[in-house]
Amino acid sequence: MPFPENGWTDAQFLDAAIRLTRLEEYPEDSRYGLYIYPDVEFLEPFLMRRGGRHLSEDGSVSKGYTDSEITHSTYRWIVDLYQKHRVAPLPGVRFENVFRSNRCAMIYDFSWHIGGVAHDPELSETYGIVGLPHARNGVDIYTMYSTGYGIPAMSRQPELAWELLKALAIPSSEEAKRAYWGLPITRTLAKELGRTDNLWWGPALYAMERIEKNAYLSNQVWNLSRQQINQDIEAMMKGEAEVQETLARWAEIVT
Repeated sequence: MPFPENGWTDAQFLDAAIRLTRLEEYPEDSRYGLYIYPDVEFLEPFLMRRGGRHLSEDGSVSKGYTDSEITHSTYRWIVDLYQKHRVAPLPGVRFENVFRSNRCAMIYDFSWHIGGVAHDPELSETYGIVGLPHARNGVDIYTMYSTGYGIPAMSRQPELAWELLKALAIPSSEEAKRAYWGLPITRTLAKELGRTDNLWWGPALYAMERIEKNAYLSNQVWNLSRQQINQDIEAMMKGEAEVQETLARWAEIVT
């Protein structure tokens, strides 16, 4: 199969996943076309790229959004990946290292894995990187999951800690630049690191230019419900919960 290109559709994505799946009697012997971690942060971009949302734009309401027809059809499509097409391993099927397992043809994960794959000769020969597929007439947007450093109030050396944070975030020495592992925080730094047109980092920087605020960053109540939401997602993927009923409960989270 040819390697996918940016701009591919959900239909092409599904076709590739089906063709790359080989199911055996025991799950541990099967090879899957796709790996997605069962987490709402991974699934939300599929919804938003179709024009849907979990919450209103200001993050204040879930009813009418989480239980909308577009949300239902998106989650039905996701659940079908597991139940109907069986192209992804069910929650509970574990891999010590999914990138080295040789059991998943496509791996959808956060950008912090790029460095580990790109700088590993074996993995960089095995994998490439491509953006998420488009829904038909969809929107070319991405979402962001945040992480960061902080300085505690009881720090005995706050000034030194601040110097360390600056060195980590905006490296100045060549050694620090080589060790910089994540997405650059400025366009200038991206150019200095040679990542703007880089085969691996370029697609991630392309996505950063098209970020939309997701539910995780929009409402603390929704954020605090994430554990239950993810348990519900696992139940839907296993066929233990109905999509429409689950979304109706989510719609009551933020009112």
